[in-house]
Amino acid sequence: MQATPIAVAPRRSLSSRVSPNQVTGILLLLFAAELVFWVLFRLVNLDEGWYLWAAKEVFAGRQLYGDFAYTQTPLLPYVYGLAQLVLGQSLYAGRALTAGFGFAAGVLGMATARRIAGPWAGVFALALLLTTFLAITAFGYTATYGLTSLLLAAAFYLAARLQPGSRRTWLVIGCLALATAGRLAVVVVFLPIAVFLIFTSPRSRRLRTAVELSIAAVLLLVLLLGPFALASGQQMTYDIFGFHMDRMLAEWRRERLLTTLWETLRDFSVPVLVYLAVVVDLCFRVLQHRADWRAALRPYALEITLAASIALLFLAHLVPRTAMSYYSALQ
Repeated sequence: MQATPIAVAPRRSLSSRVSPNQVTGILLLLFAAELVFWVLFRLVNLDEGWYLWAAKEVFAGRQLYGDFAYTQTPLLPYVYGLAQLVLGQSLYAGRALTAGFGFAAGVLGMATARRIAGPWAGVFALALLLTTFLAITAFGYTATYGLTSLLLAAAFYLAARLQPGSRRTWLVIGCLALATAGRLAVVVVFLPIAVFLIFTSPRSRRLRTAVELSIAAVLLLVLLLGPFALASGQQMTYDIFGFHMDRMLAEWRRERLLTTLWETLRDFSVPVLVYLAVVVDLCFRVLQHRADWRAALRPYALEITLAASIALLFLAHLVPRTAMSYYSALQ
């Protein structure tokens, strides 16, 4: 009697047994748990009480820069001051708000990665954030990083979602303007974002898009920063620029720049290596179709924009001043 062959089911790969949505859910829970831990147990940063005090003062009727020094652009005290009216004035309330902004920024970053390269790209982006120590801890105390990261992530998410040439691209510029009003270094991102929005517009609308974006950027920045510049322009300029730079002798600045460069490359070594690998991969992909450079660039326009934005933020944070490598957490 002939033996009947036994059918053996093919082995399923890990990617077929585990869905990216399941992994994303687990990572989001870990993200929330990490943030709760840092909110509760992170050592007090010398700046966070000062930020919370500034938020209290503006809602007590005092003016930024004119009545007291504030060494960032003006958005944070008004956002956190509104929250204090609801949550009360406490160290943990400010930290919880920052953590909420940071969590939302991480979710938007993950969603943008999914839209660019699929669900597993979102998983990778979220995992990289969770394992970048200096980035995740920046969301555990009151500072500009959480709010600015959320607005920056929202700008890129909208850029990925909106149809090329959409009349709602001003929303992208609006997010960038608000982010700049939270932390001035973000202003460097206007250039790559504007180039992306113009390049991806229909050819017949490119000039109009350029004009509309320029008007929106100037108008929004004037509305957000102009009143403070008119009221206390000299003091505002010193608080934002001079305070960070004039405490350093001129001969120290080159050494400070090189030290900041080295510390940033060391402390963010894994994200830097991932970034360089992505840039090299993008270059190879574009060069494969270099006969028609417009056609070669178009599929990777948003990735190139993200890469350029990270590089510009990196350079902006190398400006010699009294700073440490964690100032680059925004990248």
